Amino acid sequence: MKKTKNQKLLKVSIYLFVLNSFFATAQTSFFKSEIFLTEEQLNNFITSFTFDCNQIYFNANDYNLYAFDIKTGTLKWQQHVANKSNFAPIIFQNTLIVSKHFSEYKDKSVQFDAATGDTIQTLKIEKIYSKAIFKDSIMYCTAIKSGGKILAYDLKNNQVIWSYFIGHGVSIAPYYFQDKIIANAEGDNWLELDYKGNLLATKCDSKTYLDTVEVCTRQFRWLNYNQKELHNKELEQYETIKIKLTTDRTIAMTEDKIFFYGINNKVLDLLDLSTIVLPEVAIMDNDYFELLKVKNNCIWFFYQNILAMYDYKNKKVIKTVDLTKWNPHQIMLDDNNLWLISKNDGQLYGLQLAETEEVLDKKAAIARREKELPCTKPDSEREAAEKAAKEKLKNKIKTE
Repeated sequence: MKKTKNQKLLKVSIYLFVLNSFFATAQTSFFKSEIFLTEEQLNNFITSFTFDCNQIYFNANDYNLYAFDIKTGTLKWQQHVANKSNFAPIIFQNTLIVSKHFSEYKDKSVQFDAATGDTIQTLKIEKIYSKAIFKDSIMYCTAIKSGGKILAYDLKNNQVIWSYFIGHGVSIAPYYFQDKIIANAEGDNWLELDYKGNLLATKCDSKTYLDTVEVCTRQFRWLNYNQKELHNKELEQYETIKIKLTTDRTIAMTEDKIFFYGINNKVLDLLDLSTIVLPEVAIMDNDYFELLKVKNNCIWFFYQNILAMYDYKNKKVIKTVDLTKWNPHQIMLDDNNLWLISKNDGQLYGLQLAETEEVLDKKAAIARREKELPCTKPDSEREAAEKAAKEKLKNKIKTE
């Protein structure tokens, strides 16, 4: 759902406060990639990054893949992959899987040694389109292999174990549950498979054709935390939704709201994101938004150049950080560090949060305890009696 410029300005004029939080400006960056980018490369802005405990991997706008030491910022290696993507490289153990462009206008997924950047192998699939998961050396993902497929790939033996055609559903991230995969089969059609590639439903009322094969499908747009269809009329008007699932709720972020759903899709909370953005910040419009992390009853999210931490149990904003200066294209959290790609210059930056995530988690925990515990006044008589008893015991021990 797109808003007009007038609607955005109206939104700015209405909300003039920050809700239950303090507003902070991020500290000066401790890292900058310093990669030369032409004006043309910046105009065609497609770039991404990810990191592990040792290095940060930047698929920059100059079609190169860079690996920097995450502690020192030293460039460890770089590879010309002749490709760039908003989908970040995939980390598997001590390796990295990236889409590389070869001759004849073909892309291939390539596995690199994360420490050296050396090529380990070229996989027998083209571009990977969504988040992958791993079971031992088996990778489950959606990728191109003679069409859009959901597949299992044996990285040890460099071969596809099984694949199933899903067409344009390849660009939609599957749901990976403990005992099954639910993959998009174009539109609102979804099919269920086990991890051996077997279709779980053979008899059904709803069927769709994938290529020339008729398969049983479920029809929905999203699933909630207990694997049931997520239905909400207000949610359905939005084109882009970011969803995180916890053990007891479904958290759905749109371009201007965050919905918290409980059992039977009951709305437990609704956060209007415009209430946490000051007018001067909101004017600097940024279409990128992200639900970054859910931890300890709190969520980290990014909206209109604002990074925020929200305690959804107490319905309270714990922290907001103004990132307007960097106008982020992509953002990730790493404990007390913040990494982002700036739309201003296409560079990767490392910023230190004013307070570590650990400190903020403690603040949220204290807020919860204060809400749960009854407020009691000090009992002066009880304190005096306890003090006298301790002195009596101390004198008795000395006598003995």
